[in-house]
Amino acid sequence: MLHIMKGKMRLLQILYLLPLLLPGQLNALAHSTDVLIVELQVRSTTSADHEFVEIYNTTDSTIDISGWELQYQSSSGTSWSQKAQLSGKLFPHGRMLLASENYLTDIVDSTFKSGLSDSGGHVRLASPDSLNVGQFTVHDLIGWGTASKPEGTKAPAPKGGESLERKVNDQGMYVDTDDNSLDFRVNTIPTPESLNDNPDPEPSLIPPEEPEPLPEPQPTDGESKPDDTGTQPPSTPSGGGDKEIPSQLLSLQITEMLPNPAPPQSDGADEFIELYNPNDEPVDLGGYKLQSGNSFSYSYVFTDETIGAKSYATFYVGDTGLLLSNSSGKARLFTPDGQVIAEVMPYIDAKEGFAWAWSGGIWQWSTFITPNQPNIITMPVAAVKAAKTTTTKTAAAKKAAASKTATTAKKASTTKAKTTKVDDNQPAKGTIVTTTIAPLHPGVIAVVSAIAVGYAAYEYRYDMSNRLYQLRRYREARRIAREAASGR
Repeated sequence: MLHIMKGKMRLLQILYLLPLLLPGQLNALAHSTDVLIVELQVRSTTSADHEFVEIYNTTDSTIDISGWELQYQSSSGTSWSQKAQLSGKLFPHGRMLLASENYLTDIVDSTFKSGLSDSGGHVRLASPDSLNVGQFTVHDLIGWGTASKPEGTKAPAPKGGESLERKVNDQGMYVDTDDNSLDFRVNTIPTPESLNDNPDPEPSLIPPEEPEPLPEPQPTDGESKPDDTGTQPPSTPSGGGDKEIPSQLLSLQITEMLPNPAPPQSDGADEFIELYNPNDEPVDLGGYKLQSGNSFSYSYVFTDETIGAKSYATFYVGDTGLLLSNSSGKARLFTPDGQVIAEVMPYIDAKEGFAWAWSGGIWQWSTFITPNQPNIITMPVAAVKAAKTTTTKTAAAKKAAASKTATTAKKASTTKAKTTKVDDNQPAKGTIVTTTIAPLHPGVIAVVSAIAVGYAAYEYRYDMSNRLYQLRRYREARRIAREAASGR
């Protein structure tokens, strides 16, 4: 018995000293939530090598990620392998895109060799432990499909062309419960994004050179000298190449967007952005640029399209490639000389079959979808969540949490938008749908009344008969009394 007690005491001493003996192993399990994995794709619809991982800085501080690693472990593996080594800084609420080689080359920040399993596996983001060589601090981990060591419960395995994307709560912030099945959902159309702008760029130490003053033009014969008031004729901005935009034209407007069409319509064909021309003459859209996405990742430059006077024009995603996320997004319109003339307030959580419409001086949801027509605002019985104003620090304003495809090819063909001319010069002032009940025809009222009277007469016929009989007896008795009183 004494021998057993001593053995237990030694075991307790070993367990007590274990943190001191193996500090590196324990530090490898340390978990930080400053940088999260927010989206992952293991293959596209066209290739098993099309993979990407998107990471996001949740803090208000700049994080130096030099030396950090994106690591992978198979579903039943016991060791981690490096997929990519990161470098540089991740600015506050910035995001980086890591993709397989020769994929998403226009927006990728770092590449890795493909090899993520479709059926299941683990990906984690880790930084070297400065105190223990060879050990890592884990910042985030996701396990999917047949993964044996996920955070909490494993996330489902996405199919080809789908992605796993971190959910967003009602406040527009990413969900992180340390349970992969609760934190991630499958998106049918992925939304890879890269947006890592420095909010406080270092000022240049070299002062800008002051331009030399232009010589004052001298009047020629028969030409008067400009007056001394400094008044100049209105300038006409350049329109890209030889095109010019008349300065007296009113700016075009973005008036409606459909981020989440209801079946049988689809995201890939029926999403649209609608423009309105408030001018009394047509406007040539050649050179104008329309952008969409939380970070305006998708762009479309118009070529020979024209929008009629006081008319609407609807441009569908199938023609423009301008994807609209179901979770959040926005859009803006540039003139050919690069000036932003219209920008949509970001929407959040687009319900199926709802349009994001400009009406009454505000952006709001409507169940009445009106492409090429003035907006009509209708609401369901249940109150729809109001539009939320987001900042650059709001994750949802920078990331779509429900999906648009990374493999959708933008059509190079010219967009043929349908336009409809309207008389209303203020498309922003929509109409609230009301229901007016027409009065009943007098003939209908008469017929109904007659039926009611007939029914009452039939129902109380015996009572009425007795009442008439009593009335006759009463009248007869009074007659006899009057005759007796008169001595007849």
